[in-house]
Amino acid sequence: GRHITAGDLTPVIVNAESSYGVPTGDPSLYGDVAEGGRFTFQDNPNPYLSWRYGSRSYDPANYVTQQKDAAYSASLEVRDIANWEGIISNATGTMGTSGDPQLPNTTKEICVKVASGWQGRQYTGCKTNKLTISADAPGGVVTFEEEVLASKSVPVTRNSALALWKSDNSPAVQWMNGVTLNGTDIYPQSFSISISNNLDRVRVPTSGEAITGALLEGRREIGIEMDIWMEDLAFVANNINKADVTGSLIVTLGIDHVVVLTLSGLSWMADGTNPDLIQDKQRQTLRLRAANISVA
Repeated sequence: GRHITAGDLTPVIVNAESSYGVPTGDPSLYGDVAEGGRFTFQDNPNPYLSWRYGSRSYDPANYVTQQKDAAYSASLEVRDIANWEGIISNATGTMGTSGDPQLPNTTKEICVKVASGWQGRQYTGCKTNKLTISADAPGGVVTFEEEVLASKSVPVTRNSALALWKSDNSPAVQWMNGVTLNGTDIYPQSFSISISNNLDRVRVPTSGEAITGALLEGRREIGIEMDIWMEDLAFVANNINKADVTGSLIVTLGIDHVVVLTLSGLSWMADGTNPDLIQDKQRQTLRLRAANISVA
């Protein structure tokens, strides 16, 4: 599918929705397709041919164009002034079925600069299927990897989007203060938190084409990976490395605007009772699962 990379220097803007697929108010800056980032559209239609009654000849009646299933994936490095906590909140909201609390619905737009203004696509009814939050060094820039499903997408032209891509010296969101695991501060050399909501799409026929009737929410799965120095492994093994991790994992993101993630209900990801430790000479990879995540 098509994709936009950092060379296109383009804003991603976000809007709340009053109801499923209905945006309200003015959009705000959501994130940046920064260096190394990308925004990939995943809603190309999928036509196919079928033959009936043994006939191999082409018949227009046997040609079916599937409606575009609106979706995208994005890799964002976000300025600290952006509405970036929404990236996390959209992925960690209360899940449910129809009539129960559900993940937030948002409208997203991705636009590139053209001679007449800004052009791109607008996605409505967005829900986060998977979000990975990671940093590859202590104090490093945080990368948000999103996979989002939407109810529909349409072309959009904006003149005001330029104001959302203003040049300033605001820093990118950074990972601060290591992590706190079971009440003890440790300082990994990298970390990654993966939140999977396992959404599924319901298609309903309209005007002869299938469109999204709803996005069903599955069961949330949360995974954590951290690389620590080998010399810290004995400390971790003596203080934390038990069959059951009874405490929580706390991660702090941001500089001026700070978000604290608390992951609880931890357990080691392993076959049997031992954690899955991957040795790379000087570093060890710790892998855990979490039952819950909260944002403050």
